[in-house]
Amino acid sequence: MTILALPQQRAGHARRPATSGRRTRPAGPVLVAASADLHAESAEVTVEELSATVMSPLAQCAGSALDPDEWYPIASKPSRARAEAARALAVCAECPVRAACLELSMRGWDAGGEHGIWGGLVEADRAAARAGWLAGTPVTALLTAIPAEHG
Repeated sequence: MTILALPQQRAGHARRPATSGRRTRPAGPVLVAASADLHAESAEVTVEELSATVMSPLAQCAGSALDPDEWYPIASKPSRARAEAARALAVCAECPVRAACLELSMRGWDAGGEHGIWGGLVEADRAAARAGWLAGTPVTALLTAIPAEHG
């Protein structure tokens, strides 16, 4: 997946401050792949670190021979969008940086993260998962909670 633009964040400003005791960003760990077998968990991973992970050789999409259009289904109905993106979703299902990709999508939502396939989810599925993410659910938990037919 190619990311054209993401909002730049300075170190230490990866999260919005919580107000009234409520979290506005997930406080849980984010999986960032260090290798295919080793993952480092950190709640303070920056957008730049996520981008580097998602664009690393570990990302299965980088080496896929899929047409770029396969990463951007046009159907508005989620089941149809999943059918259109079946080959891309299959690549994502095996990807070791899937959680980092989904986290990057959530953080860059207004800068393109809402479109296409990210973290093995079509737009509608990510939009539904986003409410949980905004409430503080880590992407790793969101990915395990998604029914098999959605990813």
